[in-house]
Amino acid sequence: MKNILWETFEIAVNFYQAFMIIYFAFSYLGDKKNRNLLKSSGLAYIIALAAIISLMNYLTVFEHFYSLTYIVIVFVYTINNLNGSLLKKMFATIFPNLIMATVSVLTANLFSVFLIRILLLKLQNQTTNHMDLALRLYVILRKNTMDNVIFMRKEITFAAMLHFRENK
Repeated sequence: MKNILWETFEIAVNFYQAFMIIYFAFSYLGDKKNRNLLKSSGLAYIIALAAIISLMNYLTVFEHFYSLTYIVIVFVYTINNLNGSLLKKMFATIFPNLIMATVSVLTANLFSVFLIRILLLKLQNQTTNHMDLALRLYVILRKNTMDNVIFMRKEITFAAMLHFRENK
């Protein structure tokens, strides 16, 4: 039951991330026909982006190269539906993804440093076998580090994008 709730929460956060990225491009550039986000096929792109984000989170711990897929989806949305020059469309596409990747790297690394120290101290008391210690640490970090960081990094990303949009 706990896994189902956690997976549901993670998918909701992925939809939130997709909404933030598409909404930033929409609010920065504006629609070609002065429609709102939902009528400019924004919802379809949000769903597609959230599905890709969920798939990439399932396949990998960190989206590194796969974040180019996010950029392509958002760029197609900006080309088809939004105002602005090609340069502005590229900026509205790349900027949120760059912030997201930077925040992801920083929070994951910072969180991992503290978590590794705490886990090493805790696990050293439970085992004397170094291989067992390394395997336990790997399993705990693989499962928990990125899961606990996901929501924090998306909140920081959203705050940075809103700050930029308000001060453009």
